[in-house]
Amino acid sequence: MQKPRNLPKSKEYTPEEALEAIITSGALAGTYTIAGNTVTMELIASSLPQAVGVAAVQEFTLEADTLNRRSVSESPLGETT
Repeated sequence: MQKPRNLPKSKEYTPEEALEAIITSGALAGTYTIAGNTVTMELIASSLPQAVGVAAVQEFTLEADTLNRRSVSESPLGETT
């Protein structure tokens, strides 16, 4: 799971705040399949190098307007909301 992000102290990011924003953001690309409440993501690119080539399997629930995902495989993605 990514660490929490801090918002900039003013309208403009300082160089340190900009670096922190980049470090704490996550990104991934790949393909996915959904079966029931399980999503399997085949990661071909990620901001976490250890995630590339991994098949990340997660269970999900939808509660009102919130999507919750929980890893069910060894995955660097962790739990997300």
